[in-house]
Amino acid sequence: MNRFCLLVLGCLLVSACRGGGGGQARPGEPEEAGFPMVAVPGLIAEPQDRVDFLAEHFWDGFAALEGATDSLTVKGLPQKTVEEKFVFWATLLKAASAPVMEKSVAVAVAAAREEAAKTRDYALLDKLMELSAKYLYDPNAPSRNEEAYLAFLNTLLSGPLPYEAMRATLERQAQLCALNRPGEPASDFKFITPEGKIMSLYSVQAPVLLLIFSNPGCQLCAAYQENLKKNQPLTDMLRKGSFKVVNIYPDDDILAWETYVRNYPPEWLCGRDHLGALFSGTLYSLRAIPSLYLLDADKKVVLKDATYEEVEMKLYDLLF
Repeated sequence: MNRFCLLVLGCLLVSACRGGGGGQARPGEPEEAGFPMVAVPGLIAEPQDRVDFLAEHFWDGFAALEGATDSLTVKGLPQKTVEEKFVFWATLLKAASAPVMEKSVAVAVAAAREEAAKTRDYALLDKLMELSAKYLYDPNAPSRNEEAYLAFLNTLLSGPLPYEAMRATLERQAQLCALNRPGEPASDFKFITPEGKIMSLYSVQAPVLLLIFSNPGCQLCAAYQENLKKNQPLTDMLRKGSFKVVNIYPDDDILAWETYVRNYPPEWLCGRDHLGALFSGTLYSLRAIPSLYLLDADKKVVLKDATYEEVEMKLYDLLF
């Protein structure tokens, strides 16, 4: 298990030990209630196995609850409690093995569908769709996970929806999530450097390649750049050629890019999308900037649209 998975496991286990949450309910809200957390059997010792067990059985106790779902509660629990545990689960899915992640998502959808069939009310499925979009798909969510959201969409689209009019939108989201999945070759594209040289992504040879889509005025892009610059071990590996950074500007304000490009580290290979291909929706799903991809020597995707912290930890796993 890599550093990221161990970190996730540690945080999750600490959180799980705290139970269903506490604190005073606001006026008009239902009293706080404990979320039925699953206990991992002591015989399961391997960290990955413990993560997988938690993910696979996360919703077991919740699905068995008999409470109502309305404007304040979800199966009888306060909405904020369920939302907090959903974030817990979303983080857990990042560390779970792929088959277990898909099964866990399918179980959640199946429980919501079963509730709808029993009560003739789609409130629970609506809430699941809302939380999944917010925490698995929103580009600004730290817990975003397009692989988990794609599994959610595929399961959801395999059956009836609360409103059939939403099917086309969900199918388009599934198409975008299917672009450049981890383990698959990244889409190639051409770009032009500040010196006017035309290159392609696949022409850049590197044992590991960090692909960054950024904008000159993006504060978060600048923060990522500064974080990487301050990380001396990674900076040393970058200068040795152990990995390379390809920084691409996907928009069309050429003057802004040409004015700013000198601010990027000299070790970075910078370019802009002079053909306007990246926002076609057929190569990459750039829903927010910055967007970070980590590729291996064969240009297969290791991490897709990852956070800086995820990229940094994976670089340590791969390079040290």
